[in-house]
Amino acid sequence: MSENGALRIAWWSPLPPQNSGISDYSFDLLTELTTRIAVIAVVRDDVVSLVHAPAGVPVLGASKYLAGVAGRCNLDIYQMGNDSGSTATCMPLHSPHQAFWCCTTWHSSTSMPQRAEA
Repeated sequence: MSENGALRIAWWSPLPPQNSGISDYSFDLLTELTTRIAVIAVVRDDVVSLVHAPAGVPVLGASKYLAGVAGRCNLDIYQMGNDSGSTATCMPLHSPHQAFWCCTTWHSSTSMPQRAEA
C-alpha cells in the first residue's frame, strides 16, 4: 500500500491526443479508476506537456516517475498497444510489482478467431 495505506497505481500508457486507440481507452479507464483508487499516469518524457488525463490524475514522464517524484505506488500497469506510440518504448521493468495489459487490434477484413467446438 501507499504511505497512507490506500491502493495507488502507476498507469503507463499513451494518452490523448497521442494517435492511438489505446490512448482513448486509457483516458476512459482512468476516469473510472479514479473513483476507486489513486492513479498516476506515466507517459514518455517527450509528450508530458502534450497529453491530457482525466481530472485528478497527475501525469509524469517516465524519467521523473522512476526518480521517485510521484512517491511510492503499489503496482505499475503497462498498457501495451500494437503501435509505435506504445509505452513499450519507455518500459523500465523496474519493479516486482507490475502487470501488463495488452490489447490487440482486429481489422475489419479479419474475422475474430472462433473457439473450436469440442
